[in-house]
Amino acid sequence: MTLEQVAKQWVEKFNAHDMKGLMTLYTDDAVNAQPHLPAPIKGKHAIEEDLGGFMKAFPDIRITADHVSVSGNVVAMEWTVTGTHTGPLAGPTGTISPTNRKLKIRGAEFTTHNAQGLIVDERGYFDLVSFMTQLGAMPSPTA
Repeated sequence: MTLEQVAKQWVEKFNAHDMKGLMTLYTDDAVNAQPHLPAPIKGKHAIEEDLGGFMKAFPDIRITADHVSVSGNVVAMEWTVTGTHTGPLAGPTGTISPTNRKLKIRGAEFTTHNAQGLIVDERGYFDLVSFMTQLGAMPSPTA
């Protein structure tokens, strides 16, 4: 399977909320680093818990791969995520209660894969200010 196919499977499994299938794309000791997190998430089970919590907060969440590029064993994916915040969301200062607000954000994910095509390292970037503003968890920045 090519890394483009792995990226496509990741999107399909995410959109189907198929956590068991999604985790088959990671190594047991995979690491997920996001700038908004105080420390990287380490291990497949911790990644599953993090993604599962996000899916519970946004049960209708969908991701669209806007652009996928592969270089060696690294996949870069620009994406758009949409969803409605109807469940509790763990935030940096505590739980954010459901707001019932629609969310649409863009971001990028960079995954490094082993020889079998499994994800060993994942780094994601998105506009956290836009995310929090859309949820009403912070005021919109002034121009």
